Amino acid sequence: MSKACLLFLIYLGPMKCLLLFISLFISVSIATANMGVPYHEGSTHSAIYGRDCCVVSREKINIDIHNRTDYENRLYAAFHIRYNIESDKEQTLPLLFIGKSLSQTKHIIINQRAITSVSIDSLSLSRYPFLSKDSINGFYYAQYTADEKVPVELDELIYFNAPLQKGSNTIVVEYEADFVYNNYGFTDDFQVTYSLYPSRFWKSFGPIELNLNLNNFAEVTESNLGKANIHENTYLWEINDLEQDIKIIINYKSSWLAKALLVISPAGIALFAALVLFYLHYRWMNQTKRRTLIKWLGIFLVPIFTIIIFLLAYPFIDYVMGQQSKHGYVFLVVLYYPAAVLCYGILIGLANFIFRKK
Repeated sequence: MSKACLLFLIYLGPMKCLLLFISLFISVSIATANMGVPYHEGSTHSAIYGRDCCVVSREKINIDIHNRTDYENRLYAAFHIRYNIESDKEQTLPLLFIGKSLSQTKHIIINQRAITSVSIDSLSLSRYPFLSKDSINGFYYAQYTADEKVPVELDELIYFNAPLQKGSNTIVVEYEADFVYNNYGFTDDFQVTYSLYPSRFWKSFGPIELNLNLNNFAEVTESNLGKANIHENTYLWEINDLEQDIKIIINYKSSWLAKALLVISPAGIALFAALVLFYLHYRWMNQTKRRTLIKWLGIFLVPIFTIIIFLLAYPFIDYVMGQQSKHGYVFLVVLYYPAAVLCYGILIGLANFIFRKK
């Protein structure tokens, strides 16, 4: 150790040095490496695009959560969206709905009559003046005013002509869609995202009622909608502020033990194990005549056990949660073993110096 390092340790004092090396040892013992795409592109939805000649008096969104039974074993959503529209005259209104990762099967019902959506591709693009393609970047845009446009993919669009009668009308859009979800970590964080940006294109847009039926598969872990009214396994929100998009994060239901382990994390489990092993090693070292042998044995074994416990904590938490998750290249933590041995050796030396002095 250089003279500068020694002076620095003397300046810190014995107890601060001990805490410093405990932190250093734990940090090198539980460091992780990760690579890969962290998120899966899923479904982002929007309210229906219309015109300022009509009023949407109310929108009701019913989202039913289901679990896939195929190899993916992921949650998906079935949407049933109902619009109450007031028209000041009889007219045929072209309407556009935008979403990602939508199912091929879509149902559109206007005033209890089923209609079909129009398929849009690059060859038929010229028929739709509200769609344009940027010649530089190749992106497609949906434009409704001279100043506002949104980027879209052609397969994201549900476009249809709505025959509206004068007075009250109902439009129902039904489809299934995948979520955006996290590919790595213990929680999938399935994201329900619904854009309210299109509401500005109507003459007025009334309140939105959102019913999220979790069907005992999931639970809400985060939302920007405030407190919900919960009835059995259904969350209900009444949304009057249309300035911000709807964002809800759900996850598979988990037990109280799983929640506690998620808070503790593998790093916390490894930290607790390291402290217990440190205590047992130090006590054994000072209660035996073979002090030097036990000291060096512990210096090499305690970091190994800490790393093993850290690695085993991942499948243990997965087992408690009843799932299999990905965590990147956490096994690369073994590369920190030499540094962990060095730090732990210094830690034991400091502990021995401090406590034996007392």
